[in-house]
Amino acid sequence: MALTFVMLISANLALADTGAPLPVRKAGLWKITSISATHGMQSIDACIGPEDSIAATTSPGECTAPEVQIAGDQTIVNVVCTSAEGREKTSTLFTGDFSTWYRGIVKMSFDPPAAGRANLGITLDAKYVGSCR
Repeated sequence: MALTFVMLISANLALADTGAPLPVRKAGLWKITSISATHGMQSIDACIGPEDSIAATTSPGECTAPEVQIAGDQTIVNVVCTSAEGREKTSTLFTGDFSTWYRGIVKMSFDPPAAGRANLGITLDAKYVGSCR
């Protein structure tokens, strides 16, 4: 699930305007590393386009528009998804300059628990590598 989340963080998703802006990553190649207790450390290289969104969910269900809150140099993004399997809430705290690096601290909550887990925590560290090849 952690790798899927990392991949979806890189996906180009259309998001509704919530008033507060989402962080925008510099277009190009990013090395994104996720760390979680359930999946250990995993890394991917992701080519991020100028329209790619930093906010995504792993749920195939119906999702709310991201609720974005700005607190100084931190951005908090909350999304709730519902499906036949239940409810999934993803809350991410982002920091960084988004042109050379960023970090996301993610908490996912599942009701009912998914794969025996009610919560999943993931830390994402991303570093800009250069232009996409």
